Amino acid sequence: MRIFYAIILLSFAFSIDAVTIGNQVFSDTDFFSKYGRSEWENSDEKQKDRMLKDYIKREACAIEAKSLGFMNDPNIAVKLRDRSNMVMVNSVYEELVARPLISEETLSKTRLHIKVEIDLSHILVGFEKSRLQKPPKRTKDEAFLLAQNIKTKLSNGQDFSALAKKYSDDPSAPNNGGSLGWIGWGRTDGAFQEATFRLKVGEVSDPILTNYGYHVVIIIAKRPSEHSNLTGEALASVVYNASRGTVSPFLKKAAAEFDSLNLSNASVRYNDYAIAKIVALIDKEKERKRVAGQYKVDLVSLFESSGNIGVVCVYNNRGIGIKWFAQKLRSSPSSRHPNLDSVDNVMAAFNIIILQDIALTLGQKENINNKAVYKNKVDAMENSLLYDTYLKWLVNSAPLPDSLQVKAYYNENKNKKYKDPIKALVREIKVLDRALADSLLLEIQFGFDFEEAAVLFSKTSPSRGGLMSPFAEGKYNNLGEIAFSLQAGEISSVIENLDRSYSIIRLEKMLPEQYSKLNNVYSRIESVLTRLSQNDAKSNGVEGLFKKHQIVINKGFFNGETVEAD
Repeated sequence: MRIFYAIILLSFAFSIDAVTIGNQVFSDTDFFSKYGRSEWENSDEKQKDRMLKDYIKREACAIEAKSLGFMNDPNIAVKLRDRSNMVMVNSVYEELVARPLISEETLSKTRLHIKVEIDLSHILVGFEKSRLQKPPKRTKDEAFLLAQNIKTKLSNGQDFSALAKKYSDDPSAPNNGGSLGWIGWGRTDGAFQEATFRLKVGEVSDPILTNYGYHVVIIIAKRPSEHSNLTGEALASVVYNASRGTVSPFLKKAAAEFDSLNLSNASVRYNDYAIAKIVALIDKEKERKRVAGQYKVDLVSLFESSGNIGVVCVYNNRGIGIKWFAQKLRSSPSSRHPNLDSVDNVMAAFNIIILQDIALTLGQKENINNKAVYKNKVDAMENSLLYDTYLKWLVNSAPLPDSLQVKAYYNENKNKKYKDPIKALVREIKVLDRALADSLLLEIQFGFDFEEAAVLFSKTSPSRGGLMSPFAEGKYNNLGEIAFSLQAGEISSVIENLDRSYSIIRLEKMLPEQYSKLNNVYSRIESVLTRLSQNDAKSNGVEGLFKKHQIVINKGFFNGETVEAD
């Protein structure tokens, strides 16, 4: 595969072109939406190369899928619609429930600090009721005094790492000397980050209280974060995501209040008689499935084929029937369908469906569909679906092997794969008592027929006179070793087995090496050749895109070198 590299000067203030595929340009912002900037920066050249090629492969496959008209496929269109709707529902709850909970003060602090990362070390002084896995036996006041004392030692020039190893209750301190590495805003406890991000390089903090104890922190260095070049909506999105953690404890209650208000505004009222009929219908189908040895009820098919249940509920002053709910359920995988085993569970599940429908209306009303964050999520979802669909299309287009190919593969591989080794054909008398085994061996030695003894006493296939399936050398432990030491017709002594049973065996004969018949392995070979053909089709199809589309990588973005590579 030939890729052409071009040098473009890097700019830390603006987004830069990273990759061009055909006539489509992808910026570093596009790339880092798939791979985090810190992940990229911490990778070696080979890892970066793999990431970049994977990104190009996925984007090229999506471009090719669009050019082949996949977007016009009704099945793909339905999947895109359903998945876009779920993105919209999630976006509505983010915009209308989570976002209003975040104070402007929190957003302002995040905007101030989000473009910087700090490299810091800390000494943690825990106390009895702190959230450490094994908190030390000291009071909170004692912990504070110790933390103050540690800061004094640091101010007098003592080594931070040595003090961390001696005093810190962070379990990793003995190995890393208290280093926490590079940390960005929004990744640590609120009080901890507010105190640390105000410090200057080389400055030691006063004791900082968190749920884990008191921290004494020193700032080693500062640098631009992976968000340093963001502006506009991209920056606003990162600021929001970094601030969202501050309101996580309040989201469940806020979402419940939001849902209750929306159900009330939509005047949702259920028909108790219809709901009871639905529960009875599901119970009846479950019993029918149970009798048939099946347990999963297909709610969509059941609802669509149900008789006249009547109006299930009134929603926005219109009557809604069971088939409306069936249509809504169809858009989600059956594995995610709710367990409707009671009136309350049916109503709760139907409420969720109605709330999702309300959220879609709100999303359009609030113009969320035109926000960059929503569009980016939909684009990423669309590309992922097109990539997966294109690979499946390549696999399904692979030619199936014919009989000549199967026969040729058999002939080429029969010595290695389809040749049965020498096998022993053995009869076994297997019993659970050593005394019985000894007695039977003596009887056989005095003329008692081996097969008759096996029919009467053996735990191994008595109806077949103890005849075992032929086996190759290396099976059945001690019994197998003895079998391969016997001559045809020879009888062994009593063999003690690993399961504490006892066996007497007679070697009937050794079966010579022989080839498996083609008819017996035909299906296996056909499956192997089909997989090989599908893998080739997928590999060649993807590699072909690198040849079909001219791919230009900004080498300044990649590693600052000018290279033209095959």
